[in-house]
Amino acid sequence: MRAYLPRILWLFALALAAAGAGWTALAAAGRATASGGRGPEAQVEASVNTVVKATYAVFQEMGITITETDFEEDDGEFDIEGMRGDSEVDVSIERVSPRFTEIEVDVDGDLFDGLDGDDEDEALARNILNRIVQRVS
Repeated sequence: MRAYLPRILWLFALALAAAGAGWTALAAAGRATASGGRGPEAQVEASVNTVVKATYAVFQEMGITITETDFEEDDGEFDIEGMRGDSEVDVSIERVSPRFTEIEVDVDGDLFDGLDGDDEDEALARNILNRIVQRVS
């Protein structure tokens, strides 16, 4: 048993290192999403301009009609709002650094029924976010 212990420890350390590298790669690609204050969010290695273009493309391919855009130059923050059926979609894009941008997507469906459909809203928000991240990665 003692002869195998160093090999087992080495394999365990190798597995931990591989798992850590995998999570680091996912986060660097912007695929690791978290739910922030409003909706799912991700950081990507791309400029605000690149993310805005990707968001416009995703809105078009998903049939989301843009209703409002807002850019605050001082903060480097860009908001794009749109509608898809009865769902209001809000994408916030904020410069974190010259190389990194944060994206947050919020979907508010059932504008008249309150809390119904929260799971569907969250799923749609994650779908939109994932498509934006794929376009900039």
